[in-house]
Amino acid sequence: MFRSLSPAITTALYLTGVLTGRRAVLLFIAQIIGGLIASALVLGLTPAGSGDVDVVNTSLSDGVTYAQGFLMEMLGTSVLVFSVLMLGE
Repeated sequence: MFRSLSPAITTALYLTGVLTGRRAVLLFIAQIIGGLIASALVLGLTPAGSGDVDVVNTSLSDGVTYAQGFLMEMLGTSVLVFSVLMLGE
């Protein structure tokens, strides 16, 4: 049984025929729910004196455009998916 923690990996495994459609949908839903629970935990564990959830910064740095950020995310995800698919062979 193949377990993954990323919806991108689940989608890639479905498209390559490793996962059935039903299992891929169930994993995808479980991963999204897990992400929501994890973000709620981060929000709950953030110190109250910090004002907002600025402790976890997910914005782009100064000097990085949206196109560059998108390209970096796309490249990083494709490397991750490629690595998992090659390890599974």
